[in-house]
Amino acid sequence: MGSTKTITKIKLFQVAGYRWGESSGLTVYVGDDPANLGASVWDGALNADGWQESGAFSKDGRYIKLVTKLGANYERMYEFQALAATPAPPPAVGILVQVM
Repeated sequence: MGSTKTITKIKLFQVAGYRWGESSGLTVYVGDDPANLGASVWDGALNADGWQESGAFSKDGRYIKLVTKLGANYERMYEFQALAATPAPPPAVGILVQVM
């Protein structure tokens, strides 16, 4: 990603027989330094076909790392999406007009 965003979930598109992590699961890391992403933000299994969504988390970062716990050579991830928090709108600006 070009700038730091608050990442809240990941989504994977996968098909039967080639799922990323399968029932063993995967671990997700998010951070600004690819050499040190810190502690994992989500750990679980996305063991079904089609689009699968992780549980919710919240961490700022530009980089996302997915680590499979299965480590098999047949695992596939066909598409990946990172869901980011929507930034809060700027505060409303009030204008005071006095008519004389």
